Amino acid sequence: MKFEILFPQSTFNACREHLLREVTRENMVFCWAGHILDNDTTRFLVYKFESVPHEEFDVHSGSYIQIKKYFYQDKVRFAYKNKSHLIIWHSHPFANNAYFSATDNENDNQQGKYLNKKIPKLYFIAMLSGQKSTSARIYCKNNSIRNIDRLTILSRQGYAQIFQNNNEKKRWKNDSTETAWLSVMRVKCGLRI
Repeated sequence: MKFEILFPQSTFNACREHLLREVTRENMVFCWAGHILDNDTTRFLVYKFESVPHEEFDVHSGSYIQIKKYFYQDKVRFAYKNKSHLIIWHSHPFANNAYFSATDNENDNQQGKYLNKKIPKLYFIAMLSGQKSTSARIYCKNNSIRNIDRLTILSRQGYAQIFQNNNEKKRWKNDSTETAWLSVMRVKCGLRI
């Protein structure tokens, strides 16, 4: 099984802008996605995001972030209520390349196990951005962790594929539009929003 995340370009750009706006502090956004199964690939379409404002962090520094428990629980509840997969995306703005740290590994493992238990039919995906790259991984139902195989940005000009550990390589194709893709994906994902 392969995994792909599809972002509307406007959403992807807004998320990265928020995440990398401060060079001295990490930041975070929550994203929600529907999914479709396409042959051997599970495709997640991001349809909503929310930036974490500074006042919702208990700890907000250059090396560690922790959000307030009620804020986190509210985002998990939204995923559960809307049958949406949860993507928690944070930044290492001081680094060019996105590599999950030992602290990220420990925290994400705890979150993955917790969310697999609380919301067994939905996936948890962790994403990380540095200045020049983005990495993502998915927490599978057997509590194993897999890298996301492809990150695709949908734009009005076509779509760009940004691959895992990629230095943000872009390959544009002009055979679809963001609006058409999103309409089809929303129907296939059964999104109510």
